[in-house]
Amino acid sequence: MPTKTTIDWNYPELLWYIKLVQKYIIPIQNFKDLTDAWEQIKEMAPLNIEFTKVRCKHCNSNQISKYGHYKNIQLWWCQRCQRKFTGNDASPGMKISLEQIQFALSMYFKGVPLSSIRKQLKEEFDYYPSDSTVYRWVHRSTEKVLEATKDHHPQVSHTWIAYESSILIGTKKYWIFDLIDADTHFLLASRLSTNRKIEDVRILIESAMQKAHKIPGEIITRNISRYLKAIEQIMGLDSDKVQITQPGKGHGIKFAVYWHNILKGRSRITHSLKSLELVHLTLQGWILNYNYYSPQRSLRDKTPANVAGWKIEMRSIIG
Repeated sequence: MPTKTTIDWNYPELLWYIKLVQKYIIPIQNFKDLTDAWEQIKEMAPLNIEFTKVRCKHCNSNQISKYGHYKNIQLWWCQRCQRKFTGNDASPGMKISLEQIQFALSMYFKGVPLSSIRKQLKEEFDYYPSDSTVYRWVHRSTEKVLEATKDHHPQVSHTWIAYESSILIGTKKYWIFDLIDADTHFLLASRLSTNRKIEDVRILIESAMQKAHKIPGEIITRNISRYLKAIEQIMGLDSDKVQITQPGKGHGIKFAVYWHNILKGRSRITHSLKSLELVHLTLQGWILNYNYYSPQRSLRDKTPANVAGWKIEMRSIIG
């Protein structure tokens, strides 16, 4: 069986490959020529070669050296920033791979209980984290995605749908106000409320307008008077530019069924939470997961963000 050799682009072994390419008289002028040439001659080479390009996860430097192993994971030392990092796909400062974290977050935002998530991680990755570790992953990923998407203004329609649902935090009842675009299903804003005041509705609408960078032409809601007063506070004499209407027999009812099914996962998460601070964090993370990571069948298996113009690969953001 041929020997498998790993060559870093920074190492002298690369000279062997260049000589091999030159032997077959293949002109090399740039990096693409180099990789294209390898595809042509790799079957004639005496070795199976895997090219890797490891860089520092902290400063992206290529001035690195191997630094032993930890639990069968290659460690590296950066000569520029003088910091150690792992050779897997874990984020800086973390020994757990990105695959494990994404696996856990996906289940968490679907409403899978923490005990089940931990058991699955043990079975799939032989790693059994604590509840606090999973919550830390939620916190870190939420911060990263918030930062990456803060300037994203989704391309949404002028028709938005307002929806209210109740949750229990401990023994106290709260309400969550959601404002969703009718076309893309992008969740523009959510607001946790203790008593459903007009102030909460006003903040909800202003947050949605800021995210979308536009004024809605129509808001569909079952609570017309509350939203009318909120729009009047926001727009004053121009409030008549926004129509506040009740759900019709067609689109409004169909969307209510769709959104009710979506909220089942969120309800399973919030049901087990006792801290108001943790609820706020979870709701924030759930919104991002729903908009940017969750393909919808009604959107032809695209995420609301994709339909609303978002084109960046999300996996690279958490990593």
